Amino acid sequence: MIPQHYLFYLQKTIWPTGLSVLLGNLDFRWDMLVLSCGLLGGITWALWRYRKAAPWALWGWVWFVGALFPLSGWVWAGAEKLATRFMYVPHMGLALAVSLAAAQGCSRWRAARPWAVAGLVLVLAAYAGMTLHLLPFWRSNLTLFPRVLQGNPQSVHGFDNLALAYYKAGRYADWQAFLEGFRAQHPQNMIADIHYAWWNAAMLGDVDKCLETIEDLTGGSRDDPDFWAWLETRTNDRLLLGSWRDTAGIYLRATGRLEELRRYYEAAQGRWDERTRVNVAAELLYGYWAAELDEEASAFAQEIGLGPPVVWRAQMLRRFMERWQGGARGYAFECFAAYARRMPQDGMALNNMAWLVATARPDGLRHARREEWPAAAAAWAQQAIENGGRDIAAVWGTLAAARANAGDYASAQAAAERALALAAASGDEPMRGRLQAQLAEYQAGRPWRE
Repeated sequence: MIPQHYLFYLQKTIWPTGLSVLLGNLDFRWDMLVLSCGLLGGITWALWRYRKAAPWALWGWVWFVGALFPLSGWVWAGAEKLATRFMYVPHMGLALAVSLAAAQGCSRWRAARPWAVAGLVLVLAAYAGMTLHLLPFWRSNLTLFPRVLQGNPQSVHGFDNLALAYYKAGRYADWQAFLEGFRAQHPQNMIADIHYAWWNAAMLGDVDKCLETIEDLTGGSRDDPDFWAWLETRTNDRLLLGSWRDTAGIYLRATGRLEELRRYYEAAQGRWDERTRVNVAAELLYGYWAAELDEEASAFAQEIGLGPPVVWRAQMLRRFMERWQGGARGYAFECFAAYARRMPQDGMALNNMAWLVATARPDGLRHARREEWPAAAAAWAQQAIENGGRDIAAVWGTLAAARANAGDYASAQAAAERALALAAASGDEPMRGRLQAQLAEYQAGRPWRE
């Protein structure tokens, strides 16, 4: 592959099109190997033969070939075998050689100077045009990495960076649309399919769709005891394996296969990165607790250093709420429902969960159990009232928001008016201002959104 890499970089030097920050690997081809060996060998032989007449030409070529050697495929560092971003030093040799050749030519043939200048202007204009064509892709990661995936659909880093850019911008629906469109264009793309499986499990809470995607990719069955070992022997990419393992943890927990999840977790000790280990451990702890296996949950929490139940339950609830606020509403709602079932006396938690669900703006995603959200939020808010919230304005405000979200605006107004009365009695003017704004929305037949 070394001669082919040299030919690739030489071609990009002469005509720099199709450039990207993360290029795909070259496919081995016998015809390209023969062509590249013949061309490189011919150039080297010709420059050696005329080394006395044009020593600068051989000198520039040797500089180019020598400085390019680390990129030739002999040394591989990083995720990509091609990296045009490191071409600056090799280009210096060729640029100096071409400059000296032009200078010598113009000194010998003065009549050719106008033609040389015209040629230089044309070359610079062509290069400037190519640069202007590429500039729009550098506006942000949201424009840069789609181009990466257009030319290199197997780029793990391209997928991860683009996903991160969409997440940071809060554009979850746009990422879902891009991912689904990409999968339609590139069926059986392992990286896209694993991202899509993770998306369904970790964001939308749809484990059935997640497993359907993975079974189509692997050709295996979810009942196979080695099902989740499929990717472990196919790549050592940390990012891709992290998504795969996160997906396995969520699926095995959601389907109650806790013994299998425990074996999966124990078998990976010392081999996983810390982020993945923490995520899978959190799924196992939550799985024990949601299944009412309190002894197992407490023992595992002690094993991983989380302390007594009052501590790790609070951490678990905070994690659920962070996942909701991070866009993973389908995943988080299932966790909220389990928490409400297991902790029906925790009025503060019920109030906070109800507020998040009732006031969330539509995000355009097809979260699992979406149709259950309005009724669940109203029920949790009512439970919060009955568990210490009868004299708290904010809790009545949550009940009003939940009822409005469920379409019951008359009851929402009644709850909001009760909240206003409590806020006035306590002298809480900031709370009164917020409640009045919310009541105005309910009177207009609109839910409150944040």
